[in-house]
Amino acid sequence: MTSRHTPTRPRTFRWSHVTLLGLPLLVLLVVGALAMVAVQIQAAVRAYELSTNQTANSQAQAISALLRYARSHAEADWTRYREAMALPDSARKTRDLLRQYGPEGLPQVEQLMIEAGRHPDDVTAMLRLYRWFGTRFMSPTTRDAWRQTDTLTRRLDQEALRLRVIAQHGANPGDIDAILQRIDRVEVALRDTAHSLTLSWAKASRTTTNVLLIGIGLITTVLTLGSALLIRRALNQQSSYTRSLTDARRRWELASAAAGLGLYQLDGNTGTLQLDAAAAAMHGLGTQAISLARTALRAVIVEEDARRTQQEVNEVLQHGQDHRITYRVRHPDGQVRTLEACGRRLPPDHGNTASLIGVLRDVTDVANQAEQALKREAAERVAQEQRAFLSRLSHELRTPLNAILGFAQLLGLGERTSLSDAQRQQVQWILTAGQQLLALIEDVLDLSKVEAGEINLNLERVDVNALMRECLPLLDTARQQHHVTLLNRAAAEPLWVWVDAQRLRQIVINLLSNACKYNRPHGHATIDTRLEGEEVVIDISDDGIGMRPEDAAQLFQPFKRLPSAMTHAEGTGLGLYIVKQLVERM
Repeated sequence: MTSRHTPTRPRTFRWSHVTLLGLPLLVLLVVGALAMVAVQIQAAVRAYELSTNQTANSQAQAISALLRYARSHAEADWTRYREAMALPDSARKTRDLLRQYGPEGLPQVEQLMIEAGRHPDDVTAMLRLYRWFGTRFMSPTTRDAWRQTDTLTRRLDQEALRLRVIAQHGANPGDIDAILQRIDRVEVALRDTAHSLTLSWAKASRTTTNVLLIGIGLITTVLTLGSALLIRRALNQQSSYTRSLTDARRRWELASAAAGLGLYQLDGNTGTLQLDAAAAAMHGLGTQAISLARTALRAVIVEEDARRTQQEVNEVLQHGQDHRITYRVRHPDGQVRTLEACGRRLPPDHGNTASLIGVLRDVTDVANQAEQALKREAAERVAQEQRAFLSRLSHELRTPLNAILGFAQLLGLGERTSLSDAQRQQVQWILTAGQQLLALIEDVLDLSKVEAGEINLNLERVDVNALMRECLPLLDTARQQHHVTLLNRAAAEPLWVWVDAQRLRQIVINLLSNACKYNRPHGHATIDTRLEGEEVVIDISDDGIGMRPEDAAQLFQPFKRLPSAMTHAEGTGLGLYIVKQLVERM
């Protein structure tokens, strides 16, 4: 009997081993196959998500380049816009091909995506997912967002072409502003759509992961039939948990390093504060992680902030809300930095006192920028109020001043017998002083209008050389008074530009008047015009008193007169500033 059953025992033994080893091997094979499929699906979903982010970044870069082009009209900015739009245009074309031809259009889609700069591996993963599932793996939200993105991309291209036409045929500020407003709306809509796509792909990724994990778990349960499954699942879960913790820790380390954040933890029982290396460096306590008493940290906090910071921390420990505390610290080298602590109260457990945990960041630059912004705003507000006051004052002064000048002129028209020579000279002084005051008032009014944007420019085609000839007779009085010779070297043939003729005439007369006032006796002032490329250059020069290099840096400031000019001739210090403003507006 023994001899008859001896052969069966090895077979039974071998079969049990096969069973014990086969089930885990089968589980491994099935799990491995599913894992490979999962990796491919996840890679495809991540590729779609990455493609969405790249497209959104390219759209943002394109809009940024387009906005710069609206200001500069530079071909380089237009070229950067077209280059940045290559990826969004490629994405739109691939979707059009798939909608029109379906799977038959995949070869063209693959070539188009690779030419647009996408990695071939990502393209392969994306198209593989499409071959397996078509568009069923996409949610309605994703499809709607794609259609909305395509519509917005076309609209952006239309607005860009309109801007291009306006820039090439003469920029009208009103038309450009309207286009920029529409572009701004398109940009907001694109951002919202990109955000929706990102959320949709993230949800798809999570759903795919969950489905695959559930499938693997079910198949593993059926195949293992017992303890082997439980052990394996426990090990897998432990391994997955460990990887998640490791990945989370690495992501946090990268994020905190990139954002310049530091970590801190306050133990409510011992009052011990733990700072990582970044947090310690922010407090000027070295570059290594440290643990110190809470009272020791107060020594580096600026005295004005130490008491307030302590009270806020105590309140958080007692009442348990999220906190955001800003305070200043003084480094060993005397430098003062502003820090912001954001954290949360950890509830007490097992009779322990509550603790705090959070992150630190250095907000010194942000605080300084905010302070500077407040100062600039206050200065601009004061300047606006000053300009408004000067404008009102000028209007109020002009009425009585005109009356003074009118009566002085009437006195000057009297017979010689009615006024003595001394009285006539005094009347002339009144007229001269009044005219100077009236010129100052007119300059102040021009300044107020220019800075308020109330001067309308009527751009037209003007012959610069003819305008120069028209201006010369208007300067005879200044030329004769200062004994200056005006030389007009402008050519006789026309030289056409697009300008406001009245304002250009005002600019030329102002500059030529300065050339006469600040000249030397029997000096010369010269006018020259020439064509340089597509620009017309007007040169006005004189051989007068000149200026030092340090004086030149102070030009074009309102009410600013150089010391050498103040002793040479009278003036308001507004002429060159108004000239600069008019030239910039034209």
